Amino acid sequence: DSTYGIGKEIERNTFVGAKDTEEDVPHHYSTRQELIRLFSKFQNLKIRSSSNSYIDDRGQNRIRKYFNVEALK
Repeated sequence: DSTYGIGKEIERNTFVGAKDTEEDVPHHYSTRQELIRLFSKFQNLKIRSSSNSYIDDRGQNRIRKYFNVEALK
């Protein structure tokens, strides 16, 4: 994701302050392997990756990459 590393790192791979409108919203950057580990006690785990592009408030083209996760506890 092109926004990785923007803002203040508050823990490993987690940043705040990446966007002017989301100053206090933490954004965690994860891998598929980390999600599999985090959801290891869930059933029917489905992880789909997606991406899209947008122009940020500074006029820079950004690519957003994210996972959609579905699971049953």
